[in-house]
Amino acid sequence: MPGDDRPRALNVALQILGAAAGLATLATLVGGATLWLRFAALDLPADQAVAQLPKPLLTLFGVHALALPVVVGLAVALIVAGMDPLDDEAHQRPRKRFWLVYALIVAGGVLYVVLGLEGGDIVDDWGPMALALAVALAVLLQGAVSPAVRGRHLALMTFGAFVFCGAAQALVRAHAFPVMEPVALLLTDEKKAGVAGFYVGRTSDHVYVASLPGSGARTDPFADAPADSVLEIPRAEIRRMVMRRPVATDDEAPGRDQAATLLTQLLSREGLTPPAQRPVMRDPVHAFAPLVHLHAGERYWPTTVGAFLAGSTLRWRHGGHCPDHRVAATIDANRLGRGPTGGGSDPYAHAPSDADCAEPASPLIPSTAITRPNERTRAAGVPVAQGFYLQADAAATTPKAKTSKSGGQTLLGGVPAYYENHLEGAGPQRRITYWLFYGYSLPPGSPKKLLAQFAHQGDWERVSVLVEPVDAERWAMVSVRYHFHNESRDVPWPSVPLTAPPGGAVATHPVAYSALGSHASYPRAGDYVERRLALKGEVHATDRAMACSACPQWRTWDALVDATEQGWYGFGGAWGRARGSSDTTGPLGPSAQKTVGVAPATTG
Repeated sequence: MPGDDRPRALNVALQILGAAAGLATLATLVGGATLWLRFAALDLPADQAVAQLPKPLLTLFGVHALALPVVVGLAVALIVAGMDPLDDEAHQRPRKRFWLVYALIVAGGVLYVVLGLEGGDIVDDWGPMALALAVALAVLLQGAVSPAVRGRHLALMTFGAFVFCGAAQALVRAHAFPVMEPVALLLTDEKKAGVAGFYVGRTSDHVYVASLPGSGARTDPFADAPADSVLEIPRAEIRRMVMRRPVATDDEAPGRDQAATLLTQLLSREGLTPPAQRPVMRDPVHAFAPLVHLHAGERYWPTTVGAFLAGSTLRWRHGGHCPDHRVAATIDANRLGRGPTGGGSDPYAHAPSDADCAEPASPLIPSTAITRPNERTRAAGVPVAQGFYLQADAAATTPKAKTSKSGGQTLLGGVPAYYENHLEGAGPQRRITYWLFYGYSLPPGSPKKLLAQFAHQGDWERVSVLVEPVDAERWAMVSVRYHFHNESRDVPWPSVPLTAPPGGAVATHPVAYSALGSHASYPRAGDYVERRLALKGEVHATDRAMACSACPQWRTWDALVDATEQGWYGFGGAWGRARGSSDTTGPLGPSAQKTVGVAPATTG
């Protein structure tokens, strides 16, 4: 009778309301715990910071974290309930078709985990869901043998398994990889100007920011310091707000620098900072030498050419089945590129081999000819697989960094930067190229096994400055070219980040960020993902560039060496071991063929 259904309907309604209240409470707890972990990673007093935030904001964070497991869990629970899983009211045992469908669901989740382990990306997003399926299966096995179980109970237990696994997933991720969005805000109060830091959240009338100390400007001495407070800012006092995508909050991430940069850009656009003055200097080579920020986690440090050559042998790669030939066990740096002082024959000249691996007496190829193995543009008569290369030992490729402290900042010392100063085309502009030499290159990313295909010994990177004459004695900056992988970007001088030398009044040195492992040079901090095709699939190489107090600063103007006056200048072989492809063979170094005129947009 209809009257008999009313208590049951009321009971179902109360269960739904109780479940909704339980979900809201769980979302609030998950949101608060997630923010607590993020604040702790910023070295903030996490308990006080979370207590300062309104409850609706915590709930919103939790809802965002639980959205995926709730949706997936609800879908699976509906499938379970809709299958009429029990055979009858007496035995209360799941039907065979139920086990078959549920087994397929679990198998799909496990397959996702396997694929994720192979690809390196899927498991981060979907692996915990597959784990939830396995947990849900265990719950079902427990519930299936209970004499009081009902079909809807199986569905509810399945849903609960997904929700609680999703909550655990959110907390584990927040602990292992705490991320927040760098943010900058302009305020209506011009005395305060703006705030830079990490975005926490917003309500209808306030915005919450974990702020950086100081003014937030890039030149502020505290620009790279940790966040020190959580600000509650009325939305009516905010003129403009801008954010970047989430980044890690630890000291080896670029978030702090990104937040400071955003604020500087906002202040400049609003006319709240004086316009930059174009640098004009009498000694442009030293005045415009870059300040290079090295990553705090860098393992493959800059090195000197002398140290690298001292740990290398000069070899000729014959390619194919022909063994490589050791041309010289020790290398005279003064004769490697230019040949013997005062003329004469090249002591390192070598002849290519024929198909039978025989080396004819002539013609001999000098070490100054472009013969880098796998380099398409090369000396006439030399097969593409053959050529000179330097085989470096472990000490040469992984030198120890010589660092010191200036205040709280780490500085790199003992390593020169090499420069060239050439006319740009027909002139009168000139291009000053600053060469930065590293012993090894290995970009981070995923999958790591495939990325090893792009590792190579020796790594010549560069930043170049285009200048033009103002009068007979002074030169003005026109633009700065940043090189990264097989690309480059010309940044006009008003947009170039500049810094002043210690004690200097004028900012003249371009700021460059050297990416972790790959050493690509960028005009701003950040994570730059590049997709590359490897022999066994696609890989994602991630360039991570940042600045911090623990990130060594390389003040290149402290030790500059004219590359064109060095005996090794113009060596046409590979600065590093020759392997099967151009990506894994050492690069070409500074030479007239590579640099004179308009520098090509490659780094080798």
